Amino acid sequence: MDEMMKLYMIEQIRNNLASDGVRIDRDDEKKMKEFLDRDMSIDELIDYFKSKDGDQ
Repeated sequence: MDEMMKLYMIEQIRNNLASDGVRIDRDDEKKMKEFLDRDMSIDELIDYFKSKDGDQ
């Protein structure tokens, strides 16, 4: 996956999470890039951030 596609995916994930009331920061963006580099599914990534936000 090229870098532009990753940026697009990150923005889509950010929008999806924002609609669920989950906010992400720069550290979270790094984590998203790690997930995308490992070809994790977007659903797995979204679930990760939803559970992370609920833990705080």
